[in-house]
Amino acid sequence: MGWGNGDVIKFKGQSYGKLRRKYMEAKQLFEDPLFPPNDNSLGLGRQFTGRVQWKRPTELTESPRLFVEKASSKDVTQGRLGNCWLVAACAALTTVKELWKTVVPDYKLQEWDPTRPEQYAGIFHFRFWRTGKWVDVVIDDLLPVDAEGQLIFCHSTTQNEFWSALLEKAYAKLCGSYGALDGGNLCDALIDFTSGIGEMINLREGYTSLESKEKLRKQMLRRHDEHALMCCAISTNDSSLFETRTRTGLVIGHAYGITSVKEINVGTAGLMSIFKSGEKITLLRLRNPWGSKEWTGAFSDGVNQGASGGGDTNNTQLHSASTSRVGADESEDEDDEGSDIPNSKLRAFDNSSISLGSGPSTSGRSHAPAAASNIATNISPSYKNVKKYRNEFAYTQEQLLNMNSRSPEWVKIPKSEKEKLGLTFEDDGEFWIPYEDFAAEFTDLSVCQLVNTSIFSFRKTWSENNLFGQWTNPHRAGGCPNHDTFLRNPQYYFDVPKEGLELMIQIIQTDRRGVSENNDSARRAEYNSIGFHVMKVEDNREHRLHKMQKKAVTSDYCKTRSMFFQGNLDEGRYVVVPTTFEPGIATEFLMRVYSDAAIAVKELTHDYPEPHWMCTPFCSAPTCVTVITVEGASELKADNTYCIIKVEREQLRSPTVEGSYSPTWNLKGIFFRTDICKPIVVELWENRMLQRDHFLGNAVLTGAADNQMTSVKAPLVGRGQKQSERHPGEMKITFITYDDLNSA
Repeated sequence: MGWGNGDVIKFKGQSYGKLRRKYMEAKQLFEDPLFPPNDNSLGLGRQFTGRVQWKRPTELTESPRLFVEKASSKDVTQGRLGNCWLVAACAALTTVKELWKTVVPDYKLQEWDPTRPEQYAGIFHFRFWRTGKWVDVVIDDLLPVDAEGQLIFCHSTTQNEFWSALLEKAYAKLCGSYGALDGGNLCDALIDFTSGIGEMINLREGYTSLESKEKLRKQMLRRHDEHALMCCAISTNDSSLFETRTRTGLVIGHAYGITSVKEINVGTAGLMSIFKSGEKITLLRLRNPWGSKEWTGAFSDGVNQGASGGGDTNNTQLHSASTSRVGADESEDEDDEGSDIPNSKLRAFDNSSISLGSGPSTSGRSHAPAAASNIATNISPSYKNVKKYRNEFAYTQEQLLNMNSRSPEWVKIPKSEKEKLGLTFEDDGEFWIPYEDFAAEFTDLSVCQLVNTSIFSFRKTWSENNLFGQWTNPHRAGGCPNHDTFLRNPQYYFDVPKEGLELMIQIIQTDRRGVSENNDSARRAEYNSIGFHVMKVEDNREHRLHKMQKKAVTSDYCKTRSMFFQGNLDEGRYVVVPTTFEPGIATEFLMRVYSDAAIAVKELTHDYPEPHWMCTPFCSAPTCVTVITVEGASELKADNTYCIIKVEREQLRSPTVEGSYSPTWNLKGIFFRTDICKPIVVELWENRMLQRDHFLGNAVLTGAADNQMTSVKAPLVGRGQKQSERHPGEMKITFITYDDLNSA
């Protein structure tokens, strides 16, 4: 699984242990020469040039701590940098202690100890997974602050807690600068924190039907139980909508960490019935990296959410107060008291503006999910009656909790379920949202699942293959299947031993974050558009493909660091070809293949077989190549049969087909031949379980290397001297022989 048990390499050769001992003995504080406290490490241009100070936590607070109590999603708040993708992933990371301890190794040793100040040397280290290995990154604890001494970038809600700020600095060093973190892909950070398999799911494509949404709901519950990390976002192609808020308070173009997925029971006693008896509801807990700006729909916190607050660009535009959640109690206009944004900038969009490429709506109508609005409408009058008499009664803690939340749906949730959820109502950026609303509001879901490869486990176990490769010019960078040069790419083959084998394939290209385009620091290099193509091939192929074959899978092609596929394949041999979209692009990649049965993935390196130099005087090189397919047989006298293709010294056997007098095998083989005059023989056999298998006849094929496809219904005859004897049945066979070895 890679939870810190694999290879660990030292980033740029820096050893945390050696450096820590050196500076402790010298009684000095470490200052990193590879990531110095200057504008180059910031990498943000003129925006911060000369305006940033670098200070250690000991200069910012009297009692700094790496952690206060324990790591929590609320410890991670985004600063003045557009890296919500990273901060959201950090929030998700805190939910899985085993992963968190891998990213923050030796956390007890790294903690400030006020009783042993001599142990402090101003040095820390963190680990991130990059292209097959864990990378140990050493940093000093000089952090960028503004003129008031406040941390500029990621920080904790607890003033003297610094693990999130230090982790962000280590990741910035790995990527080249803080500026390199400005904008990114959720899956990249999730993979770097876990070594897991990252999948990007477009909720607007393939997840619109009730059946598909239900399948995803169950998948998210299962993935959460398996410690997968998940994040989500609302994307848009309209730049004018970026960082505006929807009618339900969510921020467009912004990432959220998913910190919990729970299925809870709904009570039946109390106010007007709004849930069926015994009903369960799935709730997701999300974390906004800003530490504020929450969902205002069903099951929201319902607390006062002012217009001010952090964000990627600190200019978040809000909807007017009149567009608050349907059914909320009176005094809703209090939500925008103290807003420092002029009324001219308040904008209102309905939920249709969430869709990719959609523009603002002028209708002013709410299109919130019907379930949420109906619940709120039914329950609000009763809730207001309770509020009317609030000065005449002493309320229990649970009653006060219900009243503090202006989302009345919580009234129907039993106290025991609320306690399990750890329910609080604060404007801290963390909130619960029903799954149905989540699927309707968000457009993108990133899931990083942890693949279990341990045989000592009750969970599903996967077989793992990791292969490092590269696209190189001129013969191994052929581009995608759109190009004639497609097969001039690295090729890998594997066998699927059973029908319906479940398979996961991921390719990861060399990270380009922090790389400049043509040595121009102002132009960040983009990722290459990558993908892969899987084809079903001959059952005995061991050499490179030179001709396109039947497609099994084609991934999307995107300008992203990794691409992923998960699905099922039928029995047979396959070739996977990882590619860039355009030909002629040279870079390295890692291909990871996981399957629910043991398979071996090997690279195809040779175009055709060549005699070993020791055998050259005695062995002949092939002169032609034949591709043959035995489709099936008919009119047989036996019903448990298999066939064997024999060409010169090679042979290929099909599986046994039981219970059919007209079996179908579709056995396909490729044979490199040294003597075109020798015939091709296809034998037919009856599989006898407790006796010796019985020969039923064979078909004998001859032909020239004429590059022409031939299809025959070959009669079954005897073998050897009995070849003139006719046996019952015939076989349908297609074959072609090429005189060019690079034609198949």
